[in-house]
Amino acid sequence: MVQQCFSEEEVNFGVAGQMVNWMASATQLFQRVPSGRTLSVNTATVSYFPTGTGTVGRVDICGRDTADTAVWRLQCVYVAPKQTIHLPFPKGMLLEQGGHVELSFVADGPGTIFVSLNATLE
Repeated sequence: MVQQCFSEEEVNFGVAGQMVNWMASATQLFQRVPSGRTLSVNTATVSYFPTGTGTVGRVDICGRDTADTAVWRLQCVYVAPKQTIHLPFPKGMLLEQGGHVELSFVADGPGTIFVSLNATLE
């Protein structure tokens, strides 16, 4: 059975490796892909909210397997202040059971980056 799921996370400047929390239903929350399932990340929407003199935000989004090895990675996604970037992935970025998605905001800034991810859980 295919389920739609999403994640909405804020990551503050200086944070590396923050795990994403997914919501598949009002009662089904997870960080790691459940047993026997595959997660396919289909879109990422990113916005940057600067603090003080922040002029650009850079977020890294990484899919990792159970051994914490990068399976796929979006590096250096730059966002101008109070702007939004929408990134579609027509074939999806896959993670097998036990995998997880991490967000990092460790360069440029300061401020907060808001990341919204849409996926299917199969």
